Amino acid sequence: MPKKEKAFDCVEMKRQAQARIAREIEGLSVDQQVAYWAERTRRLKERIAEGHMTEPAEHEA
Repeated sequence: MPKKEKAFDCVEMKRQAQARIAREIEGLSVDQQVAYWAERTRRLKERIAEGHMTEPAEHEA
């Protein structure tokens, strides 16, 4: 049975994002990486507050 053509490939999107982030933090010190992630988290929370995104659902154990 032939493979179905995907309109959206989640795994490919994740790999592309992972490669982009690796390029962005390449050569940064640990402190610089912590600052990078703190800024990214701040921007994400800002987008959520503005209503551009919804917060991820809490997962119960």
